[in-house]
Amino acid sequence: MTDIKKFMYNLFCYVSAAIFIYDCRSMYSIVWHLGNLPNYVLIISILGSMFVASSAITVVRLRKLVIISLGFMVYMGIYAFFSINKNLLFWLTLIVLLFIWQMSLIKDKEKIPKILLCYKNLLFIVALISLFFWLFGSILNIIKPNGVVLSSWGAIGNNLNVVPNFHNLYFETQNYRTGIEILNGLRRNSAIFTEAPMAALNFSIALLIEFLIGRKDKKSRFIKAILVITILTTFSTTGYMFLIMLFFGIWVSKGHHNVKNFQLVFIPILFVLIVLGLRSILTEKTNNNFSSVSVRLDDFKVGLMAWKQNVIFGIGVQNYKYLSQLMGSWRSTNLGFSNSLTDILSGGGLYLTLLYVFCFIRGLYLNIVQKNWKKVIFVVLMIYLFVTTFFTYTLILLYLLVWFAMGMSNVNEFEGKQVNNESN
Repeated sequence: MTDIKKFMYNLFCYVSAAIFIYDCRSMYSIVWHLGNLPNYVLIISILGSMFVASSAITVVRLRKLVIISLGFMVYMGIYAFFSINKNLLFWLTLIVLLFIWQMSLIKDKEKIPKILLCYKNLLFIVALISLFFWLFGSILNIIKPNGVVLSSWGAIGNNLNVVPNFHNLYFETQNYRTGIEILNGLRRNSAIFTEAPMAALNFSIALLIEFLIGRKDKKSRFIKAILVITILTTFSTTGYMFLIMLFFGIWVSKGHHNVKNFQLVFIPILFVLIVLGLRSILTEKTNNNFSSVSVRLDDFKVGLMAWKQNVIFGIGVQNYKYLSQLMGSWRSTNLGFSNSLTDILSGGGLYLTLLYVFCFIRGLYLNIVQKNWKKVIFVVLMIYLFVTTFFTYTLILLYLLVWFAMGMSNVNEFEGKQVNNESN
Protein backbone atom coordinates (compact mmCIF):
# COMPACT_ATOMS: atom_id res chain seq x y z
CA MET A 1 0.00 0.00 0.00
CA THR A 2 1.42 3.39 -1.00
CA ASP A 3 1.75 6.29 1.45
CA ILE A 4 -1.20 8.08 -0.14
CA LYS A 5 -3.37 4.99 0.12
CA LYS A 6 -2.31 4.50 3.76
CA PHE A 7 -3.24 8.09 4.54
CA MET A 8 -6.62 7.77 2.85
CA TYR A 9 -7.27 4.42 4.51
CA ASN A 10 -6.49 5.87 7.94
CA LEU A 11 -8.65 8.90 7.20
CA PHE A 12 -11.63 6.77 6.16
CA CYS A 13 -11.24 4.58 9.26
CA TYR A 14 -11.07 7.57 11.60
CA VAL A 15 -14.15 9.12 10.00
CA SER A 16 -16.01 5.81 10.42
CA ALA A 17 -14.90 5.58 14.06
CA ALA A 18 -16.05 9.15 14.71
CA ILE A 19 -19.48 8.26 13.31
CA PHE A 20 -19.53 5.23 15.65
CA ILE A 21 -18.95 7.53 18.63
CA TYR A 22 -21.47 10.09 17.40
CA ASP A 23 -24.06 7.32 17.01
CA CYS A 24 -23.51 5.64 20.38
CA ARG A 25 -25.57 7.99 22.57
CA SER A 26 -23.43 11.10 22.15
CA MET A 27 -24.92 14.48 23.04
CA TYR A 28 -24.21 15.59 19.48
CA SER A 29 -26.67 13.04 18.11
CA ILE A 30 -29.35 14.22 20.53
CA VAL A 31 -28.88 17.99 20.34
CA TRP A 32 -27.96 18.43 16.68
CA HIS A 33 -30.17 16.25 14.49
CA LEU A 34 -28.39 15.47 11.23
CA GLY A 35 -30.92 13.05 9.78
CA ASN A 36 -29.33 10.44 7.53
CA LEU A 37 -26.16 12.47 6.94
CA PRO A 38 -24.07 10.34 9.37
CA ASN A 39 -25.22 7.22 7.52
CA TYR A 40 -24.20 8.71 4.18
CA VAL A 41 -20.79 9.72 5.56
CA LEU A 42 -20.30 6.25 7.04
CA ILE A 43 -21.19 4.54 3.76
CA ILE A 44 -18.75 6.76 1.83
CA SER A 45 -16.03 6.07 4.41
CA ILE A 46 -16.55 2.30 4.38
CA LEU A 47 -16.59 2.20 0.57
CA GLY A 48 -13.55 4.49 0.47
CA SER A 49 -11.59 2.23 2.81
CA MET A 50 -12.49 -0.78 0.67
CA PHE A 51 -11.45 1.05 -2.50
CA VAL A 52 -7.97 1.98 -1.25
CA ALA A 53 -7.17 -1.10 0.83
CA SER A 54 -9.00 -4.11 -0.61
CA SER A 55 -6.96 -7.15 -1.45
CA ALA A 56 -7.39 -9.42 -4.46
CA ILE A 57 -10.35 -11.74 -4.11
CA THR A 58 -10.72 -15.24 -5.49
CA VAL A 59 -13.82 -16.41 -7.31
CA VAL A 60 -14.58 -18.92 -4.54
CA ARG A 61 -14.31 -16.27 -1.88
CA LEU A 62 -16.43 -13.83 -3.87
CA ARG A 63 -19.09 -16.48 -4.34
CA LYS A 64 -19.23 -17.11 -0.60
CA LEU A 65 -19.57 -13.41 0.11
CA VAL A 66 -22.38 -13.07 -2.40
CA ILE A 67 -24.23 -16.08 -0.97
CA ILE A 68 -23.89 -14.77 2.60
CA SER A 69 -25.00 -11.30 1.52
CA LEU A 70 -28.04 -12.59 -0.34
CA GLY A 71 -28.93 -14.86 2.56
CA PHE A 72 -28.75 -11.97 5.02
CA MET A 73 -30.82 -9.74 2.73
CA VAL A 74 -33.52 -12.40 2.39
CA TYR A 75 -33.52 -12.99 6.15
CA MET A 76 -33.95 -9.28 6.90
CA GLY A 77 -36.44 -8.90 4.04
CA ILE A 78 -38.71 -11.49 5.61
CA TYR A 79 -38.61 -9.61 8.90
CA ALA A 80 -39.23 -6.26 7.16
CA PHE A 81 -42.50 -7.67 5.83
CA PHE A 82 -43.79 -7.84 9.43
CA SER A 83 -42.03 -4.69 10.67
CA ILE A 84 -43.42 -1.21 11.27
CA ASN A 85 -40.05 0.51 10.82
CA LYS A 86 -38.89 -0.51 7.35
CA ASN A 87 -36.68 2.54 6.84
CA LEU A 88 -34.55 1.71 9.88
CA LEU A 89 -34.29 -1.93 8.79
CA PHE A 90 -33.10 -0.82 5.35
CA TRP A 91 -30.25 1.20 6.86
CA LEU A 92 -29.33 -1.54 9.33
CA THR A 93 -29.24 -4.17 6.58
CA LEU A 94 -27.17 -1.99 4.22
CA ILE A 95 -24.64 -1.03 6.88
CA VAL A 96 -24.21 -4.59 8.16
CA LEU A 97 -23.61 -5.75 4.58
CA LEU A 98 -20.94 -3.09 4.18
CA PHE A 99 -19.29 -4.21 7.42
CA ILE A 100 -19.22 -7.82 6.18
CA TRP A 101 -17.64 -6.88 2.86
CA GLN A 102 -15.14 -4.48 4.39
CA MET A 103 -13.87 -7.00 6.93
CA SER A 104 -13.70 -9.70 4.27
CA LEU A 105 -11.83 -7.71 1.64
CA ILE A 106 -9.32 -5.72 3.68
CA LYS A 107 -6.13 -7.29 4.99
CA ASP A 108 -4.69 -5.54 8.03
CA LYS A 109 -1.40 -6.34 9.67
CA GLU A 110 -2.96 -5.68 13.07
CA LYS A 111 -4.91 -8.32 14.97
CA ILE A 112 -7.80 -5.88 15.33
CA PRO A 113 -9.72 -4.07 12.56
CA LYS A 114 -8.37 -0.57 11.95
CA ILE A 115 -11.73 1.05 12.64
CA LEU A 116 -11.76 -0.37 16.17
CA LEU A 117 -8.24 0.93 16.79
CA CYS A 118 -9.33 4.38 15.58
CA TYR A 119 -12.42 4.19 17.80
CA LYS A 120 -10.20 3.46 20.80
CA ASN A 121 -7.76 6.25 19.94
CA LEU A 122 -10.54 8.82 19.60
CA LEU A 123 -12.14 7.78 22.88
CA PHE A 124 -8.78 8.05 24.61
CA ILE A 125 -8.67 11.70 23.53
CA VAL A 126 -12.28 12.16 24.67
CA ALA A 127 -11.33 10.61 28.04
CA LEU A 128 -8.40 13.02 28.50
CA ILE A 129 -10.56 16.04 27.68
CA SER A 130 -13.38 14.87 29.95
CA LEU A 131 -11.04 14.30 32.89
CA PHE A 132 -9.67 17.82 32.52
CA PHE A 133 -13.09 19.49 32.48
CA TRP A 134 -14.52 17.13 35.12
CA LEU A 135 -11.71 17.91 37.58
CA PHE A 136 -11.19 21.62 36.96
CA GLY A 137 -14.77 22.37 36.00
CA SER A 138 -17.29 20.04 37.62
CA ILE A 139 -15.33 19.29 40.81
CA LEU A 140 -13.06 22.27 41.56
CA ASN A 141 -15.18 24.89 39.74
CA ILE A 142 -12.07 26.64 38.48
CA ILE A 143 -13.47 26.56 34.95
CA LYS A 144 -17.09 27.54 34.38
CA PRO A 145 -19.47 26.27 31.66
CA ASN A 146 -19.61 28.65 28.70
CA GLY A 147 -23.04 27.62 27.47
CA VAL A 148 -25.98 25.25 27.69
CA VAL A 149 -27.76 22.89 25.31
CA LEU A 150 -31.29 21.51 25.41
CA SER A 151 -31.44 17.73 25.51
CA SER A 152 -34.41 15.44 24.95
CA TRP A 153 -32.59 12.52 26.61
CA GLY A 154 -34.49 11.69 29.80
CA ALA A 155 -36.80 14.69 29.29
CA ILE A 156 -40.40 14.60 30.48
CA GLY A 157 -42.88 15.40 27.71
CA ASN A 158 -41.88 18.57 25.87
CA ASN A 159 -39.78 19.87 28.78
CA LEU A 160 -36.23 19.55 27.49
CA ASN A 161 -33.34 19.23 29.94
CA VAL A 162 -30.92 22.14 30.23
CA VAL A 163 -27.38 20.75 30.08
CA PRO A 164 -24.35 22.97 30.88
CA ASN A 165 -21.39 22.41 28.58
CA PHE A 166 -17.78 23.42 28.16
CA HIS A 167 -17.10 24.51 24.57
CA ASN A 168 -19.25 21.54 23.41
CA LEU A 169 -16.37 19.27 24.44
CA TYR A 170 -17.80 18.20 27.79
CA PHE A 171 -21.39 18.10 29.05
CA GLU A 172 -22.65 18.07 32.65
CA THR A 173 -25.64 15.77 32.34
CA GLN A 174 -25.95 14.17 35.78
CA ASN A 175 -25.24 14.44 39.48
CA TYR A 176 -24.28 11.42 41.55
CA ARG A 177 -26.99 10.52 44.05
CA THR A 178 -25.90 8.14 46.77
CA GLY A 179 -26.07 7.52 50.50
CA ILE A 180 -22.31 8.12 50.75
CA GLU A 181 -22.29 11.70 52.07
CA ILE A 182 -18.91 12.72 50.70
CA LEU A 183 -19.88 11.64 47.17
CA ASN A 184 -23.51 12.68 47.12
CA GLY A 185 -24.22 15.49 44.66
CA LEU A 186 -20.94 15.21 42.76
CA ARG A 187 -21.05 15.71 39.02
CA ARG A 188 -20.68 12.45 37.11
CA ASN A 189 -18.26 12.44 34.21
CA SER A 190 -20.47 11.83 31.19
CA ALA A 191 -17.92 13.36 28.77
CA ILE A 192 -19.68 13.94 25.42
CA PHE A 193 -22.42 11.39 26.07
CA THR A 194 -26.06 11.65 27.15
CA GLU A 195 -25.45 10.18 30.59
CA ALA A 196 -22.70 8.65 32.68
CA PRO A 197 -23.60 4.98 31.98
CA MET A 198 -23.30 5.67 28.24
CA ALA A 199 -19.89 7.24 28.79
CA ALA A 200 -18.88 4.19 30.85
CA LEU A 201 -20.08 1.94 28.01
CA ASN A 202 -17.93 3.62 25.35
CA PHE A 203 -14.86 3.87 27.56
CA SER A 204 -15.29 0.21 28.57
CA ILE A 205 -15.30 -0.90 24.92
CA ALA A 206 -12.21 1.24 24.28
CA LEU A 207 -10.49 -0.37 27.28
CA LEU A 208 -11.36 -3.84 25.97
CA ILE A 209 -9.80 -2.98 22.60
CA GLU A 210 -6.61 -1.72 24.25
CA PHE A 211 -6.55 -4.85 26.42
CA LEU A 212 -6.90 -7.04 23.33
CA ILE A 213 -4.00 -5.31 21.57
CA GLY A 214 -1.79 -6.88 24.21
CA ARG A 215 0.98 -4.29 24.37
CA LYS A 216 2.85 -3.91 27.65
CA ASP A 217 4.76 -0.70 26.96
CA LYS A 218 4.40 2.60 28.85
CA LYS A 219 2.08 4.08 26.25
CA SER A 220 -0.38 1.20 26.55
CA ARG A 221 -0.28 1.29 30.35
CA PHE A 222 -0.97 5.03 30.27
CA ILE A 223 -3.94 4.57 27.91
CA LYS A 224 -5.37 1.83 30.12
CA ALA A 225 -4.89 3.92 33.27
CA ILE A 226 -6.66 6.93 31.76
CA LEU A 227 -9.59 4.81 30.56
CA VAL A 228 -9.93 3.08 33.95
CA ILE A 229 -9.84 6.41 35.82
CA THR A 230 -12.40 7.87 33.44
CA ILE A 231 -14.75 4.91 33.98
CA LEU A 232 -14.40 5.38 37.73
CA THR A 233 -15.33 9.07 37.47
CA THR A 234 -18.62 8.17 35.77
CA PHE A 235 -19.79 6.61 39.07
CA SER A 236 -21.57 4.02 36.96
CA THR A 237 -22.35 0.74 38.68
CA THR A 238 -22.26 -0.99 35.31
CA GLY A 239 -18.79 0.45 34.70
CA TYR A 240 -17.55 -0.59 38.13
CA MET A 241 -18.78 -4.16 37.71
CA PHE A 242 -17.20 -4.21 34.25
CA LEU A 243 -13.81 -3.32 35.76
CA ILE A 244 -14.15 -6.00 38.42
CA MET A 245 -14.96 -8.63 35.80
CA LEU A 246 -12.14 -7.47 33.51
CA PHE A 247 -9.51 -7.53 36.27
CA PHE A 248 -10.72 -10.94 37.44
CA GLY A 249 -10.67 -12.28 33.87
CA ILE A 250 -7.11 -11.02 33.36
CA TRP A 251 -6.00 -12.63 36.61
CA VAL A 252 -7.56 -15.99 35.73
CA SER A 253 -6.32 -15.97 32.13
CA LYS A 254 -2.75 -15.44 33.27
CA GLY A 255 -2.93 -18.49 35.53
CA HIS A 256 -2.12 -16.58 38.71
CA HIS A 257 -3.19 -19.22 41.17
CA ASN A 258 -0.98 -18.02 44.01
CA VAL A 259 -3.54 -17.62 46.80
CA LYS A 260 -1.39 -15.23 48.77
CA ASN A 261 -0.93 -12.85 45.85
CA PHE A 262 -4.63 -13.02 45.11
CA GLN A 263 -5.58 -12.17 48.68
CA LEU A 264 -3.11 -9.30 48.97
CA VAL A 265 -3.90 -7.61 45.65
CA PHE A 266 -7.30 -8.53 44.32
CA ILE A 267 -9.56 -9.11 47.34
CA PRO A 268 -9.17 -5.59 48.86
CA ILE A 269 -9.93 -3.96 45.48
CA LEU A 270 -12.82 -6.34 44.90
CA PHE A 271 -14.26 -5.69 48.35
CA VAL A 272 -14.13 -1.89 48.04
CA LEU A 273 -15.67 -1.85 44.56
CA ILE A 274 -18.42 -4.30 45.50
CA VAL A 275 -19.34 -2.29 48.61
CA LEU A 276 -19.42 0.97 46.65
CA GLY A 277 -21.32 -0.62 43.79
CA LEU A 278 -23.97 -2.29 45.94
CA ARG A 279 -24.40 0.77 48.12
CA SER A 280 -24.77 2.87 45.00
CA ILE A 281 -27.44 0.55 43.61
CA LEU A 282 -29.40 0.46 46.86
CA THR A 283 -29.24 4.17 47.61
CA GLU A 284 -29.10 5.91 44.23
CA LYS A 285 -32.25 7.98 43.69
CA THR A 286 -33.71 9.79 40.78
CA ASN A 287 -35.36 13.20 41.09
CA ASN A 288 -38.66 11.46 41.85
CA ASN A 289 -37.06 9.55 44.69
CA PHE A 290 -37.30 6.01 43.39
CA SER A 291 -34.38 3.67 42.97
CA SER A 292 -32.81 3.34 39.55
CA VAL A 293 -32.39 -0.39 40.16
CA SER A 294 -36.20 -0.64 40.28
CA VAL A 295 -36.36 0.93 36.83
CA ARG A 296 -33.76 -1.48 35.48
CA LEU A 297 -35.62 -4.49 36.86
CA ASP A 298 -38.90 -3.15 35.54
CA ASP A 299 -37.36 -2.82 32.06
CA PHE A 300 -36.74 -6.58 32.00
CA LYS A 301 -40.33 -7.18 33.10
CA VAL A 302 -41.75 -4.76 30.53
CA GLY A 303 -39.55 -6.18 27.76
CA LEU A 304 -40.70 -9.73 28.45
CA MET A 305 -44.35 -8.62 28.58
CA ALA A 306 -43.99 -6.94 25.19
CA TRP A 307 -42.20 -9.96 23.73
CA LYS A 308 -45.11 -12.20 24.67
CA GLN A 309 -47.32 -10.12 22.37
CA ASN A 310 -45.43 -11.52 19.36
CA VAL A 311 -42.86 -14.15 20.29
CA ILE A 312 -41.54 -14.73 16.77
CA PHE A 313 -41.26 -11.24 15.26
CA GLY A 314 -41.67 -8.97 18.28
CA ILE A 315 -43.62 -5.70 18.45
CA GLY A 316 -41.36 -3.89 15.97
CA VAL A 317 -37.84 -2.46 16.10
CA GLN A 318 -37.65 0.63 18.33
CA ASN A 319 -41.37 0.61 19.07
CA TYR A 320 -40.78 2.43 22.36
CA LYS A 321 -44.18 4.08 22.47
CA TYR A 322 -45.73 0.67 22.92
CA LEU A 323 -43.16 -0.27 25.57
CA SER A 324 -43.90 2.91 27.53
CA GLN A 325 -47.58 1.93 27.66
CA LEU A 326 -46.61 -1.19 29.62
CA MET A 327 -44.62 0.78 32.20
CA GLY A 328 -46.16 1.67 35.55
CA SER A 329 -47.21 5.23 36.38
CA TRP A 330 -44.71 5.24 39.26
CA ARG A 331 -41.90 5.69 36.67
CA SER A 332 -43.65 8.24 34.48
CA THR A 333 -40.58 10.50 34.60
CA ASN A 334 -38.24 7.73 33.47
CA LEU A 335 -39.64 5.94 30.42
CA GLY A 336 -36.27 5.21 28.82
CA PHE A 337 -35.09 1.63 28.33
CA SER A 338 -31.92 0.41 30.04
CA ASN A 339 -30.76 -2.86 28.43
CA SER A 340 -30.27 -4.26 24.95
CA LEU A 341 -31.30 -7.86 25.65
CA THR A 342 -35.01 -7.31 26.23
CA ASP A 343 -35.00 -4.46 23.72
CA ILE A 344 -34.03 -6.78 20.85
CA LEU A 345 -36.21 -9.59 22.24
CA SER A 346 -39.32 -7.41 22.51
CA GLY A 347 -38.74 -5.43 19.31
CA GLY A 348 -37.33 -8.13 17.05
CA GLY A 349 -38.68 -11.27 18.68
CA LEU A 350 -36.80 -14.54 18.45
CA TYR A 351 -36.24 -13.82 14.75
CA LEU A 352 -33.77 -10.94 15.22
CA THR A 353 -32.54 -12.09 18.63
CA LEU A 354 -31.15 -15.26 17.02
CA LEU A 355 -28.82 -13.12 14.88
CA TYR A 356 -27.32 -11.50 17.98
CA VAL A 357 -27.07 -14.83 19.78
CA PHE A 358 -25.38 -16.43 16.77
CA CYS A 359 -22.72 -13.69 16.63
CA PHE A 360 -21.94 -13.88 20.34
CA ILE A 361 -21.84 -17.69 20.40
CA ARG A 362 -19.66 -17.93 17.29
CA GLY A 363 -17.21 -15.41 18.73
CA LEU A 364 -17.06 -17.38 21.96
CA TYR A 365 -16.88 -20.83 20.42
CA LEU A 366 -14.11 -20.20 17.89
CA ASN A 367 -11.88 -18.51 20.45
CA ILE A 368 -12.52 -21.09 23.17
CA VAL A 369 -11.55 -23.81 20.70
CA GLN A 370 -8.34 -21.92 19.89
CA LYS A 371 -7.77 -21.09 23.59
CA ASN A 372 -7.51 -17.40 22.83
CA TRP A 373 -8.58 -16.31 26.29
CA LYS A 374 -8.17 -12.59 25.68
CA LYS A 375 -10.76 -12.71 22.94
CA VAL A 376 -13.00 -14.92 25.08
CA ILE A 377 -12.86 -12.27 27.81
CA PHE A 378 -13.64 -9.60 25.20
CA VAL A 379 -16.79 -11.39 24.04
CA VAL A 380 -17.95 -12.29 27.55
CA LEU A 381 -17.67 -8.69 28.71
CA MET A 382 -19.46 -7.44 25.60
CA ILE A 383 -22.29 -9.83 26.47
CA TYR A 384 -22.34 -8.31 29.96
CA LEU A 385 -22.55 -4.79 28.51
CA PHE A 386 -25.26 -5.96 26.10
CA VAL A 387 -27.37 -7.30 28.96
CA THR A 388 -26.91 -4.27 31.23
CA THR A 389 -26.76 -1.31 28.81
CA PHE A 390 -29.04 0.09 26.14
CA PHE A 391 -27.22 0.27 22.78
CA THR A 392 -29.03 -2.37 20.72
CA TYR A 393 -28.77 -0.92 17.22
CA THR A 394 -25.69 1.27 17.56
CA LEU A 395 -23.02 1.06 14.88
CA ILE A 396 -20.24 0.01 17.26
CA LEU A 397 -22.27 -2.97 18.48
CA LEU A 398 -23.26 -4.03 14.95
CA TYR A 399 -19.62 -3.80 13.84
CA LEU A 400 -18.47 -5.91 16.79
CA LEU A 401 -21.20 -8.49 16.16
CA VAL A 402 -20.08 -8.88 12.54
CA TRP A 403 -16.49 -9.25 13.78
CA PHE A 404 -17.58 -11.92 16.28
CA ALA A 405 -19.46 -13.79 13.57
CA MET A 406 -16.28 -13.78 11.49
CA GLY A 407 -14.31 -15.31 14.34
CA MET A 408 -12.66 -12.00 15.34
CA SER A 409 -10.16 -12.37 12.53
CA ASN A 410 -9.21 -9.58 10.15
CA VAL A 411 -9.11 -11.89 7.16
CA ASN A 412 -11.88 -14.45 7.26
CA GLU A 413 -13.13 -16.56 4.39
CA PHE A 414 -16.07 -17.91 6.39
CA GLU A 415 -14.29 -21.21 6.77
CA GLY A 416 -13.29 -20.82 10.39
CA LYS A 417 -9.76 -19.76 9.39
CA GLN A 418 -8.00 -17.32 11.69
CA VAL A 419 -5.27 -14.92 10.60
CA ASN A 420 -3.03 -13.15 13.07
CA ASN A 421 -5.06 -14.79 15.82
CA GLU A 422 -2.53 -15.61 18.48
CA SER A 423 -3.35 -17.61 21.54
CA ASN A 424 -2.97 -15.58 24.69
